[in-house]
Amino acid sequence: MPDRTATIPATIPATVAATVAALALSAALLCLPALYNGFPLVFSDTGTYIAQALQGFAGGNRPVFYSLFMMPLHGGGVTLWPVVVAQALIVAHLLHLVLRTTVPGAGPWWTPAVTALLTVGTSLPWHAGQLMPDVFTSVLVLAAFLLGFCLDRLSRVEAAYLVLLATGAVAVHFSHVPLAAGLLLVVLAVRLVRRDPVAETLRAGLALAAPVVLAVVAMVSVTKAAHGEARMARDGDLFLLARMLSDGPARDYLADACPAKPYRLCPYLDGITPDSNDFLWKTDSPLYKAGGPQAVREEAGEIIRGTLAAYPGRQALAALRNFATQFVTARSADRLHPFLGADVQPDPSIRQHFPASHAAYTASLQSTGRLPIDAIRRLHGPLTLAGAAAAVAGLAWFLRRGDRHGTALFVVILAGLAGNAFITGALSSVRDRYQSRVVWLVVFFALAAGLSALLSRQKERGRQRALPAPEGVPNR
Repeated sequence: MPDRTATIPATIPATVAATVAALALSAALLCLPALYNGFPLVFSDTGTYIAQALQGFAGGNRPVFYSLFMMPLHGGGVTLWPVVVAQALIVAHLLHLVLRTTVPGAGPWWTPAVTALLTVGTSLPWHAGQLMPDVFTSVLVLAAFLLGFCLDRLSRVEAAYLVLLATGAVAVHFSHVPLAAGLLLVVLAVRLVRRDPVAETLRAGLALAAPVVLAVVAMVSVTKAAHGEARMARDGDLFLLARMLSDGPARDYLADACPAKPYRLCPYLDGITPDSNDFLWKTDSPLYKAGGPQAVREEAGEIIRGTLAAYPGRQALAALRNFATQFVTARSADRLHPFLGADVQPDPSIRQHFPASHAAYTASLQSTGRLPIDAIRRLHGPLTLAGAAAAVAGLAWFLRRGDRHGTALFVVILAGLAGNAFITGALSSVRDRYQSRVVWLVVFFALAAGLSALLSRQKERGRQRALPAPEGVPNR
């Protein structure tokens, strides 16, 4: 089906000053939840990222690249606010690029208008304002769309920037590697179905493959240098083993195998719970009773392979069940409870490395348990459902117009949601925060489609007013 939308020039159709001002306003809107909190929002893993950045080490279960992103932004241990501002600017710029390349006639001031609605009604600002790499999941999805379908509408500088941004987005979280690979396959499949020119398809494929390759090489190199192992994730097998034990098949495999193979976990099978996080993080879990991550890591791969050979169907069904559950598990502001105490991260890391900011951290709404989380969820839940219904209507609008960019945006976002749900739910654990980091993209697509319809109708009315009136009928 031919693309009947107006050609959009590669250059920004507005003054640089207006664009910069619009992006600054959009970023400020995305920072509002963190400003309301009184301190950047945190999670328990925030402490690891701070420590890696300021103590110069590479942990076994968190990539160092988000820490490297933080390093030039913390002002020498003065404040963490620049990290939040940088994340907000990155997201605001991506929103601007998607609107500019997908919605004909969308000037820069539409970006803060759309961002304002996303700030009020979605989980986006709660991730943009958090000291975690979670916001880069949606960054990766939008960058994949732009690189996969909009290269002809971007300048060379913008395209190069997006390749670098996508590389960083892949590298900051282990789950982003399979997500990026999946998005690459989706983009190629869509282009093949549409019978796009081979040269364009190859160009898009290379633009999307480069971040995956570069990120994997960087991750493997760091693990090799820090731990002497040429692998992407040192503890990757442990996370998958924890999921398979909690699902049941790995526990049953061990129950059958233990009489002949004395695995370290054999004496502690009764202590395995349905929550994989209990196995990984509780100090009295079977993992630590069996000698800790280092000891069990040596046997994890063998147990995983044995389980898949013994119970392939059961494990596949468990993975599908976890995927389906994770796909619809996406409440906002998940786990934004207080993290205070000498042995509760990130409190010790902030106390040690940002002493001047520690008082603000302890006085924040999050640390004092005063964030209105229930109210946030009561607002976001219905709006997300309404956004999903509006997104379907938006897809119908783009299909009727033969708008290939609009429909491609829908496909990429849907693939991003499905891929994220499968990778986190089937291979790790089901958590609201995992899907909430991308579910806002559905609302964004609905807003983009609505804006496209609005501007298209305004343009059509302008054309009708400009037509000469029939003879004898006065112009109005």
